[in-house]
Amino acid sequence: MHYIIRIPQIALLLCVVKCVPAAEVLLDNGDRLTGTVINLEGNTLRFQTDYAGVLKIDWNRVARLTTEQDVIVLTDDDQVLQGRVSGSPKAGIQIITDDGEVIEQMPPDVAMINPEDWRIGRAVNWSGKLNVSVKADRGNADKDEIDFDTIVALRRKDDRFEFRADLEYDTSFDEETKQKWDMRGNYDYFVSEKLYYAANAALEHDKFKGLKLRYHLGPAVGYQFFEQTDRNLRAEVGAYYTSSDIDDKGRNNSLATGWLVDFDYRFDSSVFQTYHWQSMILSSPENMNFKSRTGLRVPLGGDFLGSAEVEANWDAETAADSDKTEIIYRLKVGYGW
Repeated sequence: MHYIIRIPQIALLLCVVKCVPAAEVLLDNGDRLTGTVINLEGNTLRFQTDYAGVLKIDWNRVARLTTEQDVIVLTDDDQVLQGRVSGSPKAGIQIITDDGEVIEQMPPDVAMINPEDWRIGRAVNWSGKLNVSVKADRGNADKDEIDFDTIVALRRKDDRFEFRADLEYDTSFDEETKQKWDMRGNYDYFVSEKLYYAANAALEHDKFKGLKLRYHLGPAVGYQFFEQTDRNLRAEVGAYYTSSDIDDKGRNNSLATGWLVDFDYRFDSSVFQTYHWQSMILSSPENMNFKSRTGLRVPLGGDFLGSAEVEANWDAETAADSDKTEIIYRLKVGYGW
């Protein structure tokens, strides 16, 4: 009989222990939230609750944050601390480690809470996308179009490798109408959280514009404005050596300047993402090469993605009888990781 009484008591006790919230947030308007800290990134605290899902809270609106479980804190001076947290961005954060040590962090020393492992040198972050667009027209016309592009990036705490490749191959009545590809890679070394030095190289070929081969390579300096889960923005300028081999013009070698802009913004993890990428290489008005891709990306389930994209190119260095401007509209299916 005693065991029958104690079993529900023990079950109730376990439920109470299990249901104790791992963290509490007190906002500056007096509202109190209970749940679990996911992370602090870009001045936004992501907080998981049982009653409202994931909340995004302005870090400056937090009057007090208290956690019952350990979190990892990355400070502005690149320290990595672990422990229970109590405090606010305005009054300062207190971190209590497992051995009982109390560490005081005054504002604005806390840069992130629960950062990704690569940010603290504990892992390497691989990411990438592989997209395909295929069109077959079997009516009055007999056309096939195949577009392929990929982006692969490796990110570590202090540096980044990135590789991009694009291929377009079109036929009409079994005759080639487009054969075009380009590849580019870069290595970025971060001298601070946002400032980096880069080494870039690119190769490209466009058979029907008379471009046998063009390449450029050289150094650049860049600035990473944002590098977050839901938004990324970087811009860089550089000086390059460029070489082009055009059918009716021969080979031309020159020094050039250029820039690159890469941006994406995710409105919500379950909805769509907008993106824009552009590159310009300029040595003279007669030797100008501009490329851009702008689009919307939506999840299709699992790691599969769908995209609607506009590609806009302007190339002053082409054969005399080819168009310098090119605008392409695409619907693509891809896989992201």
